[in-house]
Amino acid sequence: MLAQDGLGLAANQIAQTVAVFAVNPRAADIDREPYCIINPMVVASEGRVEAEEGCLSLPGLFDFLPRPEFVRISGLDEDLQPITVEGTNLLARALLHEIDHLNGVLFIDHLSDSRRRMLGTRLKELEAKEGCV
Repeated sequence: MLAQDGLGLAANQIAQTVAVFAVNPRAADIDREPYCIINPMVVASEGRVEAEEGCLSLPGLFDFLPRPEFVRISGLDEDLQPITVEGTNLLARALLHEIDHLNGVLFIDHLSDSRRRMLGTRLKELEAKEGCV
């Protein structure tokens, strides 16, 4: 995640079967050290904003989709202590994106069938190259 200047990475993206993700707020221009959340749960969300989204699992693939503008997530930190984090805009998007990963959902799963069909060639190229889609 850090090597790719990524904003987040879920454990299942690196073949770990635990409900944990890491977030790098600095990739969203937020001055905070990267952190992990174990067993994350969305406890609040507000607003709606459409923005471009991508994924380290689908390199070079981006599309626009709506997500809440604000989100509050609770879980456990690396010391197994309760933690609550909040994010707006890009950080909110990243937090929800990583929770989606833990639930087996990719950002492209939020797109309409017609939009996914439009991305079909690129998705097939990625699947052939990475075996990931």
